[in-house]
Amino acid sequence: MEYYSGHTLIGKIFTQLFVAAKNEIFKLGVFQEYPGEDASPCRHAWEQGDYQQSIELFADDNRYKEWIALCLASPARVIRGQIVVEPWRPYLEWSLLCPFQQYQKHGAENLYILTDQNYRKAAGPSLPTSDFLVFDGTKALQWQCADDGNVIGGWTWDVDAGDNITAFLDVQDVFMRNAQPFVTDALPRPRH
Repeated sequence: MEYYSGHTLIGKIFTQLFVAAKNEIFKLGVFQEYPGEDASPCRHAWEQGDYQQSIELFADDNRYKEWIALCLASPARVIRGQIVVEPWRPYLEWSLLCPFQQYQKHGAENLYILTDQNYRKAAGPSLPTSDFLVFDGTKALQWQCADDGNVIGGWTWDVDAGDNITAFLDVQDVFMRNAQPFVTDALPRPRH
């Protein structure tokens, strides 16, 4: 296991692992809010109730375009899992119904959701402590986030270097056996 401090450095490590993956990339989202990480005009429009404007801003945002291009260029299947706590918080609503839905429409990701209650029924009382990714079943990356949701570092594990990633693989297995594909074209009712 190695720790990398700083958003930029762990971002580079993430990109290296992502590009090197050949078969499957599994990302599990646990957090319900990332107020600092995704503070964008797209998200702001959504929170103001202007859903169509949010989707249009999303389509013009280079960060999202780059993510879609990265996913489509990868030979690996990208699976995004999200544990959801009900009722949905504003960030989770936006991320599921705007970016994540658009990623699926472009063929960049496959999205699955599972409520925290159903995860706990299947796996026990504890949720994972942070979002993580598994690359080809042999490498894992877990983000470290500040209280405001900004990524400040992360840890990596590599089976080839002797690291054990069984805990991540077990969570992935429980999640995928119990999750449902998230497919919807519905938008919330406009807020007035």
